[in-house]
Order: sequence, then structure tokens, then C-alpha cells
Amino acid sequence: MTGVTLAVVFEWRISLVALGIAPIMMISAGINSKVKAGSLINLDKSDVSVNSMVSDSIINYTTVASFANEDTIISKFKQNLSVKVNKEIKKSYVSGALFGFSQFMQFGMYAILFWSGAKFVERYGVDPQDMFTAIYVMMFSAMGAGQAQQFGPAAGKAVEAACKVYDIIDEPSLIDPFHETANQIIATKENIQGEIEFKNVWFRYPTRKDAWILKGLNLNIKPNECVGLVGQSGGGKSTIVQLLYRFYDPQKGQIIIDGNDIKSYNIRSLRSQFGLVQQEPVLFNYTVRDNICYAMDHASTQEVLDAANVANAAQFIEEIDPDKEEKTQFPESAMEPLRVKETDYDDLPGGYRTMCGVKGSKFSGGQKQRIAVARAIISQPKVLMLDEATSALDEESQRKVQDALDKVMAGRTSIVIAHRLTTIKKCERLIVLDQGVVCEEGTYDELMNAGGQFAHISSDMQS
Repeated sequence: MTGVTLAVVFEWRISLVALGIAPIMMISAGINSKVKAGSLINLDKSDVSVNSMVSDSIINYTTVASFANEDTIISKFKQNLSVKVNKEIKKSYVSGALFGFSQFMQFGMYAILFWSGAKFVERYGVDPQDMFTAIYVMMFSAMGAGQAQQFGPAAGKAVEAACKVYDIIDEPSLIDPFHETANQIIATKENIQGEIEFKNVWFRYPTRKDAWILKGLNLNIKPNECVGLVGQSGGGKSTIVQLLYRFYDPQKGQIIIDGNDIKSYNIRSLRSQFGLVQQEPVLFNYTVRDNICYAMDHASTQEVLDAANVANAAQFIEEIDPDKEEKTQFPESAMEPLRVKETDYDDLPGGYRTMCGVKGSKFSGGQKQRIAVARAIISQPKVLMLDEATSALDEESQRKVQDALDKVMAGRTSIVIAHRLTTIKKCERLIVLDQGVVCEEGTYDELMNAGGQFAHISSDMQS
């Protein structure tokens, strides 16, 4: 609008001509900008296919190499790449034709304006300076307006993406750990003793609504009792752990903890009273000390050392020479989420400064598992849950981790999910799950003498 106004002020005749062809100039400039930006043909899908193929192959290179499957991967990569190449060729032809057409229109408009301006000077005595001023004001205004159009699709995509993000953020969570109410029970070490009861619990996962995992489960665990959960895969053993952590809520039934419905507790405070050791331990790419203190950011130096000793991890940690390890350290801002304020590195042996690597890659499976045990017990949880904590380890590592777990389970409620007889034999009571219900219950000797389902399961375990 400013360009049109200035052009009319300087020379209204040529401005009318320019105004008539301005839309064509805008279209030309818009096509030119879009061609340069490469946004005429959307190649996102082919890009995703090719990139995912490459990334998956690189990340899982050991699996690819172990099956001698390189040729198959390469041929699939070439096949996916050929689709992208064909689209790129098509894009090149279309882009070239449109770019040439836009240039033709642009310079054609220049010719019309200069020819018209020359006629106005010849017939009406128009001042050439005013004529050129009006022409260039209109030309640059139209070109700027056309080039600005290229941001329209990008702005639309940005709005669409932002709406999706905010839809997720604004969606109310059915189980919100940050939701607090006045009548919530704050779980503490004083009011949590570890008594757990499942009353007619029915549960199925949201993504598998056609399959019930728990079918009217009734289960009672006493305080400070060590209970082993045994059963075939899919029987609901790991599901019990997830329900206790309230990652999910059952569709029917009730879970009682120390006489109160689990839903009446503040979620974060309740979870802080639990300790979990999984089959595949998750270590962050921070120091050993930061990983141990992840469950208790205000831990003292002595608490870190005590947790490592109980977990049978202190010896191998202290044997690490930090001077031979990588010196790479995260910036302060990156370390902040895991930084322990009250613990100084100077008070700990050098091995605790060792970076664990991505997914704990610097340590063996048994070492990672023992660090995970130390992390689970540093906060002195009232309920300890072991989900196949030793099944992926060799015999020597399993023995060391099991020794650590035996120390840890003393004096607290423990739920053990295992497929090794050496592990479940030490449980005070075994509960056999089948199709989401308790089918047998008793001590190891009682169940073996009964000759029921557990006897067959234990036979499989032994073999």
C-alpha cells in the first residue's frame, strides 16, 4: 500500500500501468521464491523412510552384521533411495520450468513498464526521474509482497504443529503426579509399612482392550514379607508392578496400601517409597554418583557410600581410575537436573566421578545392575520390587547381584519376579499366577510337594 501511494504521488499514469501488472509480478516473485526454497514438492515421507532405514541400521549394526544381512539392507536402502531420486528428478524439471516462466514474466513486466514510460515521456512530457521512481517503487513493492507469500505455508505448518503440541500439553492426565488436593495422603516412611492388597482387580492395557491381563486378582502381601511372583509369560507379573506405581489404574477392583486406597495417596510421595530394579537397568550418561543419587538428590556422601556397599558395587567402583577415563564433562546447565547439592566429589573415591556412558555402556551387565540396586535403595524404600533383576546375567554376576539383593530385601516388603530357582527359593512365600489370577500360593517346599502347576514351572526353570 505504501508503494502504490508513493507511485501515484510521483507519476500517476505509470503507476496505473504498474498497478495493473502488479498481481502478475507478485505471482512471479512468489513462484521464484518457492522454487528456490524447494517447497513446491513435498518429499518429507521419502526422506523419513530413507533416514529411518539408515539410522536403524547404524544403531543396530551388531544385529545386521551378526546375520550377515548387509546386502539386504543396502538393497532396501537403494530401493528407498530410488523413490527419492525419481521425485527429485521430477522436482528438477518442474522447478526449472517454473523458474524460467517466472523470470519470463518478471522481465516481460519490466519491458511493458519501460515501454509505457517512454511513451508517456514522449507524448505527455512526463519527468523521467518521477517516472523511474514510480516504476521502481511499484516493482520492489510487488516483488516484496510476492516473496512474502513463501512464508504463508511455513506459518500455517507452524500453527498446525503448535496446536498439536498444545493439544497434548492441555490434555488432562488421568493419572497426574503433579495434581495435589487437600485430602490426599502424603506417603512417608512413618505411614507406609508395605502392606499391599489387591481386591478383585481387573485390568487390560489401553492399547490391548480385547485382552484382559488381570481377571479378578485377589492378592495380599504382608509388611516386611518377601513374596515371589511366578508364572508363565503374560500372566500379569510385571503388570502388578506397574499398577502399584500407578502407571495405570485397574478398570475394576481396588488396590489397598496400608489400609488406604492407592488412589487416595499423593502419587509422587507414594512412588518415592518404592524401589524398582528392572531386568535391563537404565543408567543415564552422567557420573556413577549422579546415577546413584538420582532417587535422592539430597543424599550425603556417607549415604552414597552405604548404598554402594549394600549393593555390592563399592569395590568395582573404587577400583576405577578416573584419570584414565574420558575427561568429557557436561556443562553446568546440563548437569543441573541430576546434580546433588550436598555431596562433594572430593569426599568420594575417584571412581564415583566416572561417566557411565550412553545407557551405561562403560559397565558390564552385572555392574550396571548393582549400580541400579544402589540407586533403588539409597532412599531406603519401604517396598522393593525386583522385575527379573538377575535373569539377564551370567552366573558370577547373578551371584553378586543376588547377594546384594539379599541384603537389600531384609526388613522391607519385597516383590520378586524371577525365572531362576536360586532367586525364588529365598522368598518367604510364592504366588503362582495363571491367566491373571492366583492359582497357587505357599512356600517353595509346600508348592513342590503339592505337585501342581508350580512343580511344572520349577522344572522348566531348572532346565
